[in-house]
Amino acid sequence: MAEFLTNSIGRLPPDVQAALCTLMCLGASTHMVVIDALEAGLDLQLKDSLEVATTEGFLEKMEKTNKTVQFSHNQVQEVS
Repeated sequence: MAEFLTNSIGRLPPDVQAALCTLMCLGASTHMVVIDALEAGLDLQLKDSLEVATTEGFLEKMEKTNKTVQFSHNQVQEVS
């Protein structure tokens, strides 16, 4: 499974891969407030890339208000 995930992530655009790596450093799940702060403080563009990762099934939006994102599987976080 890890090899499959590594290959799948490797086919994503570089900005999406970088966003997943950034998110991986923050843990298994991250509140959107943290992502907003990273975008503002570090001049990063994460939300669009994370939306692609969500569409591709690597991330899930949690809660009814979609205020938290988490890796869809613990091995996605490990190989990011």
